[in-house]
Amino acid sequence: PNHLTAAGGSDELALSFERGVVAWVRSVAWEAGLDDRGFNYDRFEAELAAALPDDPWQLDLRLVLGALARRSMRRSYLRSPALVEVVLPAPPGTWLSPSPFAPPLAGGAPPGALPFGVTAFYSGDGRRLVVDVDAKGRAWMAVSTP
Repeated sequence: PNHLTAAGGSDELALSFERGVVAWVRSVAWEAGLDDRGFNYDRFEAELAAALPDDPWQLDLRLVLGALARRSMRRSYLRSPALVEVVLPAPPGTWLSPSPFAPPLAGGAPPGALPFGVTAFYSGDGRRLVVDVDAKGRAWMAVSTP
């Protein structure tokens, strides 16, 4: 459990947004079938906190996953991705980003600047909004139901 820390030796667990990013990267790596044995997630967490102190959730995940696959992680890979302005209006509802620092996305409003690839938002009723931005900057949205 690299993403959990015991608080003061008690049975309580102290969760943090930094450790959440580490758990997120690890879960996506495993889902992609990457072998991350030997990868130093504790150092990764420390370096990430230094590289993106305002919002470590803005990590360029594609760059990091590629480095994990090649087994060639570099500190310079811990950065925000290139962003594209998405102007499509979000479907009705309130949508939350995986980042605890991002404001909620209101239905009818555009999500703003997003990275290339897939970005997911989540609603309180279990729906998932997926925004896909292709290499030419074109965007599509889809909503899945619980």
